[in-house]
Amino acid sequence: IKEYNVLLCVKKGPDLTAPYIMQENPASGSYIKFRTNEKNVSFFVNEPSTCKYSRQDKTYDNMENSMICNTNLNQGGIYGWPCFANLRNISGESKFYIKCKDQPLENESKRNVMEKSHEYVLSQSKENLKISSIEPKNNAEITEGFEPVTVILKAFTSGGSGNSVCDYSFDNKNYMQFLSNSGSISEQEFNQMTRGNYKINIKCHDEAGNEVINYTNFKVKIDTSAPIITRAYYQ
Repeated sequence: IKEYNVLLCVKKGPDLTAPYIMQENPASGSYIKFRTNEKNVSFFVNEPSTCKYSRQDKTYDNMENSMICNTNLNQGGIYGWPCFANLRNISGESKFYIKCKDQPLENESKRNVMEKSHEYVLSQSKENLKISSIEPKNNAEITEGFEPVTVILKAFTSGGSGNSVCDYSFDNKNYMQFLSNSGSISEQEFNQMTRGNYKINIKCHDEAGNEVINYTNFKVKIDTSAPIITRAYYQ
């Protein structure tokens, strides 16, 4: 490994560049929970700034709502300096316009403001998250000729924000995430099951915070009966 010296030259002068938003949490286009109409959000700006927002595209001074922003130099992180807001009255697809102004400690004449608003969209979940079906179905019987038995557990979801993650539990206390979670289908293979009755609890959630719980009961049976001849033919 070689060592290098890097020389940097910084020219003294006024800051003439407007701030910009580097990161959103949650990202624009996200959903909020069913039957809720507000969301705590955060925006990360590339330099210490004060930020405002409105439901209409306006100038910074005319925007009605101010965010709570961390403006000290030591409060910045990997994504920049955070600003926080509680967005309310979200219905269907709702759009917000955001503008920021840098150098909070400087005179107003020296501060730079975003000319173009940063657009941010949140949508309300149209319906709650549902577990539409489970395999094996409730009260199903699975019969095999030997042990251990392989059972494939599947959970199918609908509604909510469209994509979900599911967990399963045999005791309704300790939950494990399905090995495969793909959009609206979660799948888990159990390859060491023995004869007996089983109840598996399933809990699913989506990125909007919608949650749903369901379960399935099924029985694993082992066929120990020897085969018998039911009919014989002579040719």
